[in-house]
Amino acid sequence: MDLDDLLPRPRLNWNMSADEIRAEEARIQSVFAAELDAIARDPEPSHEGAFGRFSSALAEASLHSSQCTLPALVSQSKDAREASSHSKKRIKAMFSSAFRRDIYDALVRASSSPEGGDASQAAFQSEVLEMF
Repeated sequence: MDLDDLLPRPRLNWNMSADEIRAEEARIQSVFAAELDAIARDPEPSHEGAFGRFSSALAEASLHSSQCTLPALVSQSKDAREASSHSKKRIKAMFSSAFRRDIYDALVRASSSPEGGDASQAAFQSEVLEMF
């Protein structure tokens, strides 16, 4: 299953209710955690299977998180603004949790996979691993 199936491109809606913000945040966190866990569980990850999924998970979660965080700035509802502010803190913690040891180990395994790769791929791998 592709990330686009789990998290389709959002139609940006700055008028979400507090409950909608919390539900969207829970969905983002669930999909993000599942992607990270899948990366960590793969005993022989390919470059695409590890670095590609890791990058996609970060990008998709970032894109979707705007749905939860921007209402703090633009919503007319006090409850939605408060829910959005709390969501921003939890999403920040979620992103920080991505840089855990089992993910790093999977990325290291993938960086030594026999796929080869060019100089740009090696530079990308190096940059990602340095983030840990």
